[in-house]
Amino acid sequence: PDPTRRALAQFDTLQRVLVSGHHRVGRHPHECPRYEPKFRLSSACSECPIAHTLGPMRRTALTIAALAALAACSGGSDDPPVAVRDVTGVTDPVVETTPDVTAAPEPLDYVIEWTQVSDRTDEGRLTVPVDYADPQGDTIELYVARHRATAELSAGPMLANRGGPGADGATLALDATGWFVSEITDNFDVIGWDPRGTGQSEGVVDCIDDADYDRYFSAPDITPDDDAERTELIELAQEYTEACIDRVDTLQYVGTNNSARDMDAIRQALGAEQVSYFGFSYGSELGGVWATLFPTTVRAAVFDGATDPNSDPLRSTLQQGAGFEASLTNFLAQCSADSQCPFHNGGDA
Repeated sequence: PDPTRRALAQFDTLQRVLVSGHHRVGRHPHECPRYEPKFRLSSACSECPIAHTLGPMRRTALTIAALAALAACSGGSDDPPVAVRDVTGVTDPVVETTPDVTAAPEPLDYVIEWTQVSDRTDEGRLTVPVDYADPQGDTIELYVARHRATAELSAGPMLANRGGPGADGATLALDATGWFVSEITDNFDVIGWDPRGTGQSEGVVDCIDDADYDRYFSAPDITPDDDAERTELIELAQEYTEACIDRVDTLQYVGTNNSARDMDAIRQALGAEQVSYFGFSYGSELGGVWATLFPTTVRAAVFDGATDPNSDPLRSTLQQGAGFEASLTNFLAQCSADSQCPFHNGGDA
């Protein structure tokens, strides 16, 4: 048989097959009859070869149909017509299904209404979704600040985050000249914001009452000497965690991924195709996630004191301690070489 054609199409003596309406049938290239709601074999041998794609059909029904057609076409025109047989229920029905296509949710229009704070600084609020998978659902407001560049042709916005996680970030713009050298503040609009759940932004994670702070943060012995003290410390941590889960409805949406999405919302509100970024400490991890999620929006990025995102809390603390020690050693070495440094100490800082 010709492999390019279906086997059924090569029964040249089979004149036409009219298939029940629930079958899917391919278009025929010739002027052949339209399909009727019955399976029928005709005794008039025409020049219309069958090239339709039949829907699922039981093999026995197909065999009977083919043999009947061959018998009908073997004789002359005086042969009696083949009786029409209703085979409703013999063929397997094809259930036409419509795929469940859900339109993508309509995103928010991100806008910041700025209010001038001082000569070069502004503040404003940006509305973002609590859950970016449901942008038309609940929203929260982010507190955003801007320190404007002085250069006539600036390098555009530079978002900045000072780490944490949990630290506010608007201060990097409100006090930009204290954080960055003039080459940065003159040429970039420094944008700082309080990440969701911190500072003046909404969605603040407030797990306990003020009266309980000492019990969780001052009273416990954070250097347990035995198993009993260690168990007490673990139980206190579990209690604190459960309090956060119970009191903060938006807790599952306050995290690095959504904070990175907030960064892109800020970019859109600023009307910039690309922005730069400066991240300190945990801000490097946030910046890495942002650059991964929105790589084409990154103009440039600096990760200062970058953290290891794969480290657990204990290892991260040990790494940070080693980093502090290395930074202090470098600082004192510079002071030893600079007689103007207050810690010069005769060249032995």
